[in-house]
Amino acid sequence: MQKKSFHIGGSIEEATQGKVDLQATPIIREAFLLTNKTLVAFVPAVLCYVLVQLVLVGGFVEVKTGNALSQLTELVAGGELTSELMHTLMIGGQFADVLSAPLFLALSLMAVNHSVGLPTRIKQIMGVIPNLMLMSVLVMMFILALQASAATLFFPLGLFMTMALGNTLLLASDKRLPLLKAVQVSVVATVRHLGPITLVYGVIMALFFMSVMSFGIGLIWALPFYFNAKAVIYRTLFGLTLKVASEASETDTPNNAKTVVFDA
Repeated sequence: MQKKSFHIGGSIEEATQGKVDLQATPIIREAFLLTNKTLVAFVPAVLCYVLVQLVLVGGFVEVKTGNALSQLTELVAGGELTSELMHTLMIGGQFADVLSAPLFLALSLMAVNHSVGLPTRIKQIMGVIPNLMLMSVLVMMFILALQASAATLFFPLGLFMTMALGNTLLLASDKRLPLLKAVQVSVVATVRHLGPITLVYGVIMALFFMSVMSFGIGLIWALPFYFNAKAVIYRTLFGLTLKVASEASETDTPNNAKTVVFDA
């Protein structure tokens, strides 16, 4: 077995120095095409993620109020959203984001595979997740704390931090950067390429808004687009290393078995 590796995209140094040619339109176009191409493979994972989120949020509301089902049913039926319930739902959403961080990372790795033309291998990705489970939870907890603190000070700053910290989890899992270093690299790279990244996130927010207007049905397409767009941004900015494993033989022919693997 012979193994060779090759690099696709930018690098941490280029991204933090603003030397990567990042353009919004090609990213949106590629994410759109990737989403259409891989939607069937993505939908089961997305539905699983959404279901876990709903269960965790519902469980949190039940613990806090003692009558989650009746309150949520009344809300869906057009009842008034009280400030107390809104606060509970917001805290519950953050609670769910932290506990479902390993699933979020799994979806991110699936999208990274898509961004370099690799098929979705659930078994391979889920094999990586147990080793990254604790790390993903801690990173997500830190990210949410920073976002909440920024939003409390100035709401637009919270939106900026959402974008600026968007690559932190992949930097920590793929590049093996320490948490604070991953945060620093993600923020600096975002500031260096703020224009195109803002445009991409603007499209993502518009898709999420339309999904809400369609009673959440649009999330089936919007969530895969979100993960694919983030993966394309990550690949373009920081690059990905792929390993090609081929069966050694005396004659190097195209018929030799080859396997391409994303090195995470």
